[in-house]
Amino acid sequence: MHCGVPMIGMNMAAPFLMLGIGIDDAFVTLSAWHRTRPQDSVRERMAQTYSESAVSISITSITNMISFFIGTFTYFSSVMVFCLYLGTSVLMAYVWHITLFGACLALSGRAEKQQLHNITCKRVKSSSESGVVVVAFAAYLAVAVYGCTTINDGMQLRKTARYDSYSIPFYDFTAKYFSSFAYRPMIVFTGNITYSDPAIERQLLEFVEKVESHEFIGDEFYTDCWLRQWTKYMAKNGKYQGLNNSDEKTYIYNLQEVLEIYGYEARIIKHTYINY
Repeated sequence: MHCGVPMIGMNMAAPFLMLGIGIDDAFVTLSAWHRTRPQDSVRERMAQTYSESAVSISITSITNMISFFIGTFTYFSSVMVFCLYLGTSVLMAYVWHITLFGACLALSGRAEKQQLHNITCKRVKSSSESGVVVVAFAAYLAVAVYGCTTINDGMQLRKTARYDSYSIPFYDFTAKYFSSFAYRPMIVFTGNITYSDPAIERQLLEFVEKVESHEFIGDEFYTDCWLRQWTKYMAKNGKYQGLNNSDEKTYIYNLQEVLEIYGYEARIIKHTYINY
């Protein structure tokens, strides 16, 4: 991009933010203009207008620029680029509003003093009324209401990163292969399994390790296994060391006690299934 500043998809929202800021400044200026006396000269009206609105516009523009330029010091490239675009845009909008917008307002004031139309520059009657404004506003309102019923919210995460960022392929693969699943894939063992049997416990943990060794599945750091966490807890907690945990009733009692400690509602059904 120009000046070596990269472009990201999130910058497409910048024009809409600038429209909001620009319209707010224009409203403040026009409000001050309408409070002036039409009988005064354009120079006097401009002086009165900017004496009221310039301070407010300057304060809001400076605070906006400071806020956005502070964001350029972040370590996140997407946020840095976005804030750089917005900070520069606010600066240019402020300069435009103080200079070009004021010139356009002065020309409009001269046309108003001579009772000329702002667009056609033809003389208009002071008491003329037209239904075009009402029809135009009604059409605008209808389009706005229709747009509100069809608009969808949402934002692709890939648009928050630079185009050369390593996170782009990750977001693409996630959207392509995992967006249809609301939850992580789970493995559930059904049937009458005696978890208190050390041999069965060892077989289950070996199976989990075998699954985690697959090239498309993460290791222990990325997976959750209640049985593995349970055995680690039993080994570290002195209260349960030395107990005969191979007994099914003792095993279920200790497991239910630990689940209740951590806020899970445990129900043991026929000493076989554990639901929490």
